Amino acid sequence: MLDTPTTDTSALPVQPRPRLHIDDLVGNSLLLQAGEELVVGRSGNLVIGRHDLSMHRTLFQLWYSEQGWMMSNVGRHIPLRIDALNKGGSTHIELGPGAVTFLPLGKSSITCESKEEKYELHVQVEKLAKVGPSRYSPASDQLTRERSVFTAEQEDLLRLLAGYLGSPGATNANIPPVKEIAGQLGWTEKKTNQKIDRLVHKLEGEGEAPFRPFRIFLAQYAHRHALG
Repeated sequence: MLDTPTTDTSALPVQPRPRLHIDDLVGNSLLLQAGEELVVGRSGNLVIGRHDLSMHRTLFQLWYSEQGWMMSNVGRHIPLRIDALNKGGSTHIELGPGAVTFLPLGKSSITCESKEEKYELHVQVEKLAKVGPSRYSPASDQLTRERSVFTAEQEDLLRLLAGYLGSPGATNANIPPVKEIAGQLGWTEKKTNQKIDRLVHKLEGEGEAPFRPFRIFLAQYAHRHALG
């Protein structure tokens, strides 16, 4: 099983939340705290392409969830590209209209192209040291679970999804459609969709923030929690 027994976490220090810095490379920059949101576009909080009529009024949105800083392409037809700029970094994400992803830690570039102009912005998600307890001091003998308890079939699905993002440089584009996922598991497409929906519902009830496509959300969740 994928459950990990731990002591009561209510006595542990509160972990700090990373800030996000964004720079349009033409003299405008903002520092966002967890809980703040930002819309970028021709009519956004951070304006790009003010006189470019082919630029969306709202191109993309940034906000913080409990799992990290997220980015959503809210435009209709302009794809976005995210590239890690950290030393040795190889993260590359293609974010099409309507797609959502987590921003990688450290510095990244966001690039796109309208009919008239090319655009580039830089974002940086702070890397924070985790705060731990000074010594092991269980508050009681009552054990809690740090992770959800999954069924065997749910574990199989999560491990498979995590594996798609396990290779260096892997992106959401490496995650195949549900039909192919079903084939690898030996399931029907209907069963696979049902398993995905139930997992999403379960995780949402435990405080996660699902986004569509659900198979992408589950793959990122599984990869982030090292379930592969």
